[in-house]
Amino acid sequence: MHRILLMVGGLILIAGALIAILARLNIKPAQDVKSKVEGVFPDQLTDAGKAIGLKEIPKDIPIGREEFLEILEASISAVNKRVDAIPKLSQTTPVTNQTQTATTQTATTTSSSGPKVAYIPVGNTGSGTSSTDFSSVSGHEVTIDTGSYPGYKQMVLEVNFRIFQGNGTGEVRLFNKTDGTGVTNSSLSTTSQDYSTKTSSGFTLAGGSKTYTVQVKSSTGYSVDLQWSRIKVEF
Repeated sequence: MHRILLMVGGLILIAGALIAILARLNIKPAQDVKSKVEGVFPDQLTDAGKAIGLKEIPKDIPIGREEFLEILEASISAVNKRVDAIPKLSQTTPVTNQTQTATTQTATTTSSSGPKVAYIPVGNTGSGTSSTDFSSVSGHEVTIDTGSYPGYKQMVLEVNFRIFQGNGTGEVRLFNKTDGTGVTNSSLSTTSQDYSTKTSSGFTLAGGSKTYTVQVKSSTGYSVDLQWSRIKVEF
């Protein structure tokens, strides 16, 4: 039994030594492994035998030389298949990175090709008035220099507001406090008791730096209440 184990160990070491030698001989899978082994088989058997403590290679190896070569051919073929697979794995590009790259480019294209806008906050505090004439709303005022928005096409007023209990009509407009004039096309109106955002028609502002305020009026004297207001600048 001990002799058989030694022989099996010797065969394993022989196989490793032969694979190393075949690699140095640059043998490809399609080549005849058997013919290459013939020239190195005796010496490698002796070296492998010494490696496991055998003084000589046993004469009564339980398998023949041809069977041993067939085993080596099958082993080397399996090794070659694994080696051939290594370059394919190393050349694979991670799918996550590609996805990630493709998503970033799409976002950039959308923002650069779409319309450019800027928002100017006017007021962010709840306030209102029940006046039946236009009057300015506290906390909704801003100074704008049109020179800060070169080349803009138009501006629109956006306001979130309601008329109390939905009684009558509530109106809103942008007012040029510096010049004392209402801004043309900036008017909004609602008849709803619920807060909703309304958007005015497009308008342009007078050149230079001016102070603007939001003004409201009620058709019935019921309070017109604002939550926030802003100006959207479109380029």
